[in-house]
Amino acid sequence: MRQALRALGWATKILWILIIFFAATVIYSALNFRMDFGEPQATFSDGVIVMSFPLLIDNHGYYPVSDLNLTTRLIDNEGNLVSTSTTFLPLIAYSSNLEKSHNISLSLSNLNLTYFLFQDSNFEADLSIAMKFARAVSLQVATDMIIPWGAPLYNFSVGEMTYRNGTGVVPVSFENHSSFLNVTGAIRFEIYNNRDEPIGSGEKFVDVPSHSGYGDQIELVVDDPAKITTNGQVYVSFETSMFSFGPMVMPYG
Repeated sequence: MRQALRALGWATKILWILIIFFAATVIYSALNFRMDFGEPQATFSDGVIVMSFPLLIDNHGYYPVSDLNLTTRLIDNEGNLVSTSTTFLPLIAYSSNLEKSHNISLSLSNLNLTYFLFQDSNFEADLSIAMKFARAVSLQVATDMIIPWGAPLYNFSVGEMTYRNGTGVVPVSFENHSSFLNVTGAIRFEIYNNRDEPIGSGEKFVDVPSHSGYGDQIELVVDDPAKITTNGQVYVSFETSMFSFGPMVMPYG
């Protein structure tokens, strides 16, 4: 009986040593696991912006990492959830490096274009990361980061219309602050006087790359020069390769 108790005591000690050793090596492995984000690249197709973030993963621990799940929730300036994206990696071997892309998709149809086309802003990205070490110990962390948004039609403005030689001329300017959207397409104008009577209309093709400014005059066909007033309203519509928007009502004069 005494020998059995002694054997049980040794077994208990060995078990605790193994548990402590396993816990220590798991902690060491967790401390030597790195996941960093590289410089993002953006593409655009069918009204959807895809921001691709390179994931640089270093697993220099003693155990493989399994069931890694990275989920990103993108929230706009009004607190609205506009996108959810997930990347899943079933297995990352121990003492290995891995590069993978985490893609965040953002549909322009989910955005308030009246704001985001004309105002710089930020998106808040909530990140949730879950994984298992040695296929047994689960770990979950959460963090957040800020993704800046540059407005493609920042500070869009329309000046006073002038009339000469049967043509109305309206100065237009804006700055493309976007890092990945080019403003390429047509800007259409309909001008109304201060009595809400139509004066004329016109269209201008523009090609403004990201981080560029635009300033030009748009010519309008004037139906009745007698209706021209020094101020009124202009209805502006945009039809570009990236987005469609309008009409937007702005004062002129």
